[in-house]
Amino acid sequence: MSGQIHEFPPLTNFEDQDGPPSVLIQPSRQLVVPEGVHALGTRDIKPRLKKWQREHPLELVCMAHIGEPEGDPMKAVVTALKTAPDQPDSLDYGDPQGIKPLREAIAEHLNRRSIYPWDVDPDSIVVTPGSKMAGMISARAVLNPGDIAAMSELAYPGHYAGVLMNGGHLIPFHVKKHDSYHHDPDQMKEVLDRYQPRLIWVCNPGNPSGLVYTEDEAAPIIEHMVSHPDCVLIQDIIYKDLTFDNSHSQMVVFSRNPQIASRVITNDGASKGPRATGLRIGFVVVPEGQDLLLQNIADQANADFAGVSPLTSKGIIPAFTPEGDNDTARFRDSLQNKRDTVISMINAIPGLNAPIPQGAFYALINVADTGMDAGQFYNFALDHGVSVVPISYFGATIPNINGNPFLREEIANSTVRWSFGGSLEPQIQGLRRLYTALSEES
Repeated sequence: MSGQIHEFPPLTNFEDQDGPPSVLIQPSRQLVVPEGVHALGTRDIKPRLKKWQREHPLELVCMAHIGEPEGDPMKAVVTALKTAPDQPDSLDYGDPQGIKPLREAIAEHLNRRSIYPWDVDPDSIVVTPGSKMAGMISARAVLNPGDIAAMSELAYPGHYAGVLMNGGHLIPFHVKKHDSYHHDPDQMKEVLDRYQPRLIWVCNPGNPSGLVYTEDEAAPIIEHMVSHPDCVLIQDIIYKDLTFDNSHSQMVVFSRNPQIASRVITNDGASKGPRATGLRIGFVVVPEGQDLLLQNIADQANADFAGVSPLTSKGIIPAFTPEGDNDTARFRDSLQNKRDTVISMINAIPGLNAPIPQGAFYALINVADTGMDAGQFYNFALDHGVSVVPISYFGATIPNINGNPFLREEIANSTVRWSFGGSLEPQIQGLRRLYTALSEES
């Protein structure tokens, strides 16, 4: 028998298999909270806008649903990305916490803004694949199953996902539609006193609201944290350099307060001001002295993704230099001009009303006076080559700790989000079409 070749039958004859497999793999029952905005864009908005474009070839579609800034990153970033493959170690694993040169650049970037009362140590930074992952591992590090987290009812989906997927419960800070969607400090205090949250999560400036926290809104949070030393705060400040009307110096940065700074975890990234969404660069800053927390977050980074690519990390370093600051400042000025044009045009359209956002690149539009709810207006706008996001996608189907919708119906049913971060001319054309259509209906 020596030298005989044995032929083994194939495990599966795929050509003869019809229909689904005989045994379906059932996913585990772990909670997953997908971000509805991205799914909406892929599933519904883009196909409908493509169809509209074919029918109106001489007009521009207006994609005001996308939370992505216009333009490529600064030239120095593009150059660094091109040269990085020729540098040593660019294609290796790298440091699970993030390559040291990037962490040093980020630390200097934050220290120029005095984000903490002390200088941020590069070794207290953990680089992540996007700020959403920064939030997820930050929440996982501080939440135990059953813990309560408080945040604005107009919340970024990644934030409430970070709570719910780590076994926490949500309680919202309500916003006032008649007051530019700011929070009610009295209601905030009531929530904090009653529910004693383990975690408070703020997005400042806010997505989807464009809200910049006032001192009145910050006061209940600071007072609660001072009197409850077991409470932790996560601040997402990815839009920190995109504030308008010279309000940057007045923006409340919670980590600057020396009474609570040691319990404020910072999440940030390169997607917004530096306009590098596709590079997926985010980071966590662990406050000084919190060595156990730092070790936990660094270990999570190692376990979850084994470090961000050295290739893209080397490329993004220029965005965190003083030259990068200047580039972001120019972008902010261009955004303010867009905001002023867009808000003026929105408020001239019959039935629409939008307060002036103070940060980020989002405007909330109250559509109630059109006679349509937010879902109907979303479809109406798409029929005219314009995409917006019904604000219901930001928490209307998510339960709070009492089983009620996290985002109240009175806000969800009447509000859509407009992103003015894209090119201005398509927005102007889209708003003109909406003006004509709603003027004819009124």
